[in-house]
Amino acid sequence: MDCVHAQELILAMETPGRIEAMVPELRRHVESCPACTALAATMVRLEALVPTLPVPDSAAAKARLQQRLRTTPRSPVHSYRFVTPQRLAVAAGLLLIVGLTVSAVLFLTRRADASSELVAQLVDWNVDMAQTPNLKDRSRLFREKAALFSKRLAQGGASGEESALAKALFDQVSWLAEHDDPLAAADRFCSLTELFAKQSQREANVKDYGTSARHLGECQRIRRAGVEANLARVGSQAHTSEQKERLDSVRRRDKATAAEMARLADHPDIGEHLKVYRQQHPCDKDDADSKSDSKH
Repeated sequence: MDCVHAQELILAMETPGRIEAMVPELRRHVESCPACTALAATMVRLEALVPTLPVPDSAAAKARLQQRLRTTPRSPVHSYRFVTPQRLAVAAGLLLIVGLTVSAVLFLTRRADASSELVAQLVDWNVDMAQTPNLKDRSRLFREKAALFSKRLAQGGASGEESALAKALFDQVSWLAEHDDPLAAADRFCSLTELFAKQSQREANVKDYGTSARHLGECQRIRRAGVEANLARVGSQAHTSEQKERLDSVRRRDKATAAEMARLADHPDIGEHLKVYRQQHPCDKDDADSKSDSKH
């Protein structure tokens, strides 16, 4: 679940912001996301604030109203509905809540967009690094962007569940800049695809199909460039029993992940969003590769 979907659920609650009233998936997201935790706390405070908003003294207000009625000419053909101080207070409270809520929604939307953009850029960087066979060239590519991405991560450029994905992606490019071991690279990329597939499944469970499809598309790109390509590089290089055991383990895990990816892609709603993602990345191969791999 991303922040945009979480904030919609928080604002739609009968008791906005109450942790104990949240569905389990929303509660887990709020407890792990500082921005959504802040929004929930704000909604709880606002809900408690409305009954305490100050209103004019009711007796004095009534006396002023009676005096006005005595001194103001009345027309028999018109009737008037007076706005009481209590109604004004309620209206003011509602306007306050709406204003703060809109501000919070806009803030969280921008933050969620920034998080997804950062993850997308880190995925692109991982794919570029994986497709660069020469270690010196990878090191150069890493130095060109490392400081910028490191700063964005340190400043909280990704929030909530996107933060774990962003950190794992950055750790992977850092490793690629210093190592030239295709079997170890395939193993590490396999762990990345497992992380993305699980995240995509969690989002599908709460019907956040757009975000689920985006993470699934990113997972497919990482698998092709990072797992498949490095396994092809390994070839028959695994000579020791330890290397062969590790190679078999990577292949088993990758087969399981490919099956999970194919199952998610078969969901009609996810599939529609996935088509859009592929149009934005036309170099990616058709998902039939993933489905065929899962059957091998």
